Amino acid sequence: HNMIYETAFKIALIHLAVVMSPGQSFLLIGKYTLSGSNKHGYYVALGITIATVVLATCSAMGFLSLVRSNLTLFKLIKILG
Repeated sequence: HNMIYETAFKIALIHLAVVMSPGQSFLLIGKYTLSGSNKHGYYVALGITIATVVLATCSAMGFLSLVRSNLTLFKLIKILG
């Protein structure tokens, strides 16, 4: 179970770095904030964050399932670090 938490923490750090960099999400939030209000911008940011967390969790669970079912892949990842 410790490996799951460690992996989730690493994914969260990567997610944070991606979210902090400007991109399409930044433009969308800016558009709704400038055309509506701060409240609209917060709702858009919250929606983007929730969707990203759900997708990242699904990806991590799928990858973890794949690694657990394939001993060769698990050993390769363990060797590569």
